[in-house]
Amino acid sequence: LAAAQNPVNPVPGRVRQVTFSDSNNSSSSSGHPNANPRELQPCLLYQTSCPLRCVSVLHSDSASRPLQVAVGSNSKSLHTFSLRGSSSELLGSKAVSAGEAVKACCHLLQSDRDFLNIHKGSVYALDWQRDRQLLVSGSNDKLLKICHADSGVVSSGLKGHNGTIRAVRFRGGEEGDGAVVASAGAGDCMPRLWDVAAGSCVSVLQAHPDAVHGLFWMD
Repeated sequence: LAAAQNPVNPVPGRVRQVTFSDSNNSSSSSGHPNANPRELQPCLLYQTSCPLRCVSVLHSDSASRPLQVAVGSNSKSLHTFSLRGSSSELLGSKAVSAGEAVKACCHLLQSDRDFLNIHKGSVYALDWQRDRQLLVSGSNDKLLKICHADSGVVSSGLKGHNGTIRAVRFRGGEEGDGAVVASAGAGDCMPRLWDVAAGSCVSVLQAHPDAVHGLFWMD
């Protein structure tokens, strides 16, 4: 999955598109699947008039759960999509080009839910909760929002940062009400840990000398 500038009216530094590439089903012009696994053929998934800031993918872990994609932008909103099925379901066993395989995948993509104007500023960070239908988003309004992808419910906001939130990450493998989120960014540059169920900050970590742009849990 990749973000790209608008190819028709490119504006430097402004990302406006998200493209989906089915690298697992790539086929060469000779008709042999995976003859060139490095060949990526993009097709347009979503386009908007304002810059896109972040993309998060929740990979499918079972046949009953589709691959899901979330996109955050300067519109202060989130948009979610799902890939229901695979290109092989449309194409069968016939030999096709990599581009045809990707176009088949795009026909299986559908828009799930739009979380409109949930922030007061641009959305700079997103992450899916692995075992539940939750999304966390961070913004330059200094708030974290928890979105329920199934119901559409959005939290009132987790407050504590005093600068733009640049990175968010759920801790992997949560069950029940034990979801924990890490967040960080600019301002005081202090990463924070949050209890999602309680809606409260449980720990403030040592500050970095500059803005934090990435987070990773080591279990």
